[in-house]
Amino acid sequence: MKKTSSILAILVCFATFNCRAQWVQLNSGTIETLNTVYFTDNNTGYAGGSGATFATLLKTTNGGQAWSPININTVNAINSICFPNSQIGYLVTTKGEVFKTTNAGANWVLNKNTGTQYKSVLTFLNKDTGFVAYGYQTIFRTLNGGVSWDSTFLSGFYNSTSFSFPSVQIGYLVSFGGQVAKTTDMGNSWAIIGQPTSKSLEGVSFSSIDTGYTVGGDGTSNIILKTVNGGANWSTQITNPISTTAIQAVHFIKHNFGYIGGISPHKTVNGGVQWNSMTPNLFQARSFSFPSDTIGYAVGYNGKIFKLNGLASKLDHSSNLNRFSVSPNPITSSALIKFDEYQKDAQVIIKDVFGREVFRHTLDGKELIIEKGEFNSGYYIIQIVKDNIIINKKIIVD
Repeated sequence: MKKTSSILAILVCFATFNCRAQWVQLNSGTIETLNTVYFTDNNTGYAGGSGATFATLLKTTNGGQAWSPININTVNAINSICFPNSQIGYLVTTKGEVFKTTNAGANWVLNKNTGTQYKSVLTFLNKDTGFVAYGYQTIFRTLNGGVSWDSTFLSGFYNSTSFSFPSVQIGYLVSFGGQVAKTTDMGNSWAIIGQPTSKSLEGVSFSSIDTGYTVGGDGTSNIILKTVNGGANWSTQITNPISTTAIQAVHFIKHNFGYIGGISPHKTVNGGVQWNSMTPNLFQARSFSFPSDTIGYAVGYNGKIFKLNGLASKLDHSSNLNRFSVSPNPITSSALIKFDEYQKDAQVIIKDVFGREVFRHTLDGKELIIEKGEFNSGYYIIQIVKDNIIINKKIIVD
């Protein structure tokens, strides 16, 4: 029997783990350096980087088993890709060209050219709201899907490298100069909140609005920094084994569980107290994408793409909670949550980015209809709770 409740759009992000999982190399069909990877679901993803004549842009629709090249009219390497939904995507090149697709990557149209000669980085919060930062002290923002862009001049902030938005309002940006910038008003204003290191910072990931990690190095040693107070203070962490190679990527799935890419991928399950290397060694990840907490992808030099599969549940009897779908996505009016197996007394809980519970429903059946309702734009978390097992899904109001 179907039940009805209220909420809006869904982006999938499970939360179960297994310490025995390892990275397995996929055949990308290229030897070019890949700088960025982004998956819209467990099977559909994109990877971009440099090319001999034109930029390299690849797409898979079968979980990385096969990759097809996509033509894009630029000679400059692709540095960042982001898909706020399954059809609409954006990318930026190392020279500041912003391209947009509205048909799942089949065609890409030049949306903006910042005219920069510096590395650029991009992120989108939804199909309309996005940010591009490049090397010379400027952050661009669009609120209408790239129809127009405003800009913020951030004096003294050079060579931006990575964004992280733990909420729609709060975002962070790091730089090669070891600086951290922050916005608390969805990019209306930005401020440099510190320079916790003189080493270059190449990646940043916040697992909550206050707790985050940034990584980098200077060619002689790497660095991992953690904050628990929104960037006001940072503490240094180390990897095991310790590597001198700069860390170029970091991604946290949830509060204490994250990955970094250095000379080999490292993982923490305790908020960075310990970072332990994973197989294979000698794979330097430049970008991560986790469409769910059960599956992850990483890309790097020489066309390497790896997949992390087999992140099984901590408890075998929780697996049936994982086997469900949400469609359609994104949601325009309503969507159906459908479980593979009958669920008795499973709690469906929705929380906003501040952890406040905004909805709760006890499921007795296999299906639940969720309506758009009157939720504000922004991120939410759906939790499926039963027998002390919690399965999380990250959602966004479009």
